[in-house]
Amino acid sequence: MVSGPAGLLSCTGVAMHAAFAGRLHVTRHDQVLVITVGGEVDHEDAEELAAAWDAADQAGLLTTAVDLSRVVFADSMLLNPLLVARHRHAAAGRDFILLGPLQPAVTRLLTVSGTLEQFTIAGTGPAPISWTGGRPMSTATAGNRIRDNDSLR
Repeated sequence: MVSGPAGLLSCTGVAMHAAFAGRLHVTRHDQVLVITVGGEVDHEDAEELAAAWDAADQAGLLTTAVDLSRVVFADSMLLNPLLVARHRHAAAGRDFILLGPLQPAVTRLLTVSGTLEQFTIAGTGPAPISWTGGRPMSTATAGNRIRDNDSLR
């Protein structure tokens, strides 16, 4: 991480405020961009999330996976950017996957908002995900898709 102007940090090209830097990480694994988010996500984090989605668009990889397994609180400030990112990925023919297991607060947000079925959700289970290249799942299959570790190995 490199310090930048106005208290911003950069992690793989994504500018973020120092307070959010420890809770958002962007990494690349072959053709998958993984955005890991943790802690509480609220209005103060909107710019950093937008920068992460922009990084995903600029990378143009086949898949963006957003690891939400460490998010303990989220509201519309997470939901709206997730919906926008999902739409942008679908329009570009790229996959957008949420990684879990999702914490109860995130599951509740997606359920109450009626958006749960709009996302592909992959549970990571007890072992970390290992991507073997290629597309783990096509965006052509619609609906609420919840997968376990084995389908991503």
